[in-house]
Amino acid sequence: MFIVDVDKMVVFCQVNKLKQKCDAQEEQLQKAERRAENSASIAAEESSRRNGVLEFIRFLDNEVNY
Repeated sequence: MFIVDVDKMVVFCQVNKLKQKCDAQEEQLQKAERRAENSASIAAEESSRRNGVLEFIRFLDNEVNY
């Protein structure tokens, strides 16, 4: 009876450690997803700014050439 209880306790501890590890990895994944979303948002803003500047340069170029 005692050996079975010890085995159950060992398995319980192993399961608990694996759950903690899984929870930590899930948290890291969520942080990485938030960073990726933030980076994508910044890239879209920068691209939009670049396109606006490029359009303005083309406008100025046309004004100078006419």
